Amino acid sequence: MEILAKYPLKIWSYYREIQEVNHFNPYIGNITASFLITGKYMESKDIKGYIRWYLENTDNKGVMHDFLIYRDFSQKKLDFYDSIDGYVGSFLILFYLYVLNTGDRDFFIKNKKCLLKKGFLLFSLKNEKGLFEASYDKKVSYLMDNMEVYGGFVSLSRLLKKVGDDRWKIFQDEAYSLKNRVLEMFYDKEKGVFNWAIKGDEVFKSNCTILYPDLVAQLFPLMYGILRGEKRKNVMGCIGKINPFVLPKEQYFVYCLSFRLERLFSSFL
Repeated sequence: MEILAKYPLKIWSYYREIQEVNHFNPYIGNITASFLITGKYMESKDIKGYIRWYLENTDNKGVMHDFLIYRDFSQKKLDFYDSIDGYVGSFLILFYLYVLNTGDRDFFIKNKKCLLKKGFLLFSLKNEKGLFEASYDKKVSYLMDNMEVYGGFVSLSRLLKKVGDDRWKIFQDEAYSLKNRVLEMFYDKEKGVFNWAIKGDEVFKSNCTILYPDLVAQLFPLMYGILRGEKRKNVMGCIGKINPFVLPKEQYFVYCLSFRLERLFSSFL
């Protein structure tokens, strides 16, 4: 029997040096894998192996947890995840990028039920404002996470449409709606940038002299192609202050992806 845990460790090795015990964060794994497949730095069979491992270790509700993965490929599921919305959204995007780069529609058809479960899981995180909260315990709507939910909806919609499943319309409509809410609720017209989070009535405003989360958050509306005209010009002015060569590795991956994926996702609008 194939040991699937070798694949997340292979992905992880591009993020940091492998230790005897590795705390594997699935969100960082998804971002790293997306960076690798779009840059053609890793063979598609290894990306597919990672996706298989991910699906095999997702719980019955569609939720993925962090793992300890050992050098010998044994693993231990942790009673912890940093978010639900970001993990799900980034995984749906990765799956779409894999199919787009390989043409492997059969792999999607085989796993469609699991991906739909993940897509519908996101609806349980939607609040009264129509934004998505990080988890059931973390009642915060982050710009980054909401853009990944948007990207996840677009990705799942496109995959379903490719195989003639009419449920693609559900996720397309939700993506359109979320894009409008993000532009309305997160964008600060006076400053010309996006606020990085909203919690109840509290708005966390971005300061373009602060790298994280303020500046890095601006990459996500760019990455998922929702910027046009003056908004794009303003946000690019802020992004221009980022020196990608001093970024932590996962933020560097996001920086590169924001320019690689913008055109792909902007064609959805």
